[in-house]
Amino acid sequence: MQVIVRKLFNDDTKASYIFLAKWIGLALLAGIIGSLSVYSFRRLLLSISSLFVSVQLPGLLFSFPLPVFTVLGAVFTGGIIYRIQPDAAGEGLPSYLQALNRNNGYLSIQVTLFKYISGLATLSTFGNGGVVGPLGVFPAGAGMNISDPQ
Repeated sequence: MQVIVRKLFNDDTKASYIFLAKWIGLALLAGIIGSLSVYSFRRLLLSISSLFVSVQLPGLLFSFPLPVFTVLGAVFTGGIIYRIQPDAAGEGLPSYLQALNRNNGYLSIQVTLFKYISGLATLSTFGNGGVVGPLGVFPAGAGMNISDPQ
């Protein structure tokens, strides 16, 4: 019995248990962040989109056509966000993978947040794109910054 106890609690085994507990905790935290980001993205996307659909200005006999909002979303995303954070430029996951290759596997939290905001701005103004890019990049970037902040 003492031999089994010694094997279970030697220094190498203790280090393995600590390593395992650390990564289980990080995986749980990344799952929570991912779930919250999907939920918040969905809620914000539906709220902002419905706001643009229902825009009626008092005194006007017409409402703005949806392509006007698409152009405004493109100007906001391309003209403002990408000027502030040029590393966030590009399409979803391919640009994320390129950033990882250029920065030795690290993506800054600023790029992660700007990708989320630009995806939300594009999609909520009826622009062309998908949800996989922003919803894949945000939890990955947040988890990366939690597990190994630089």
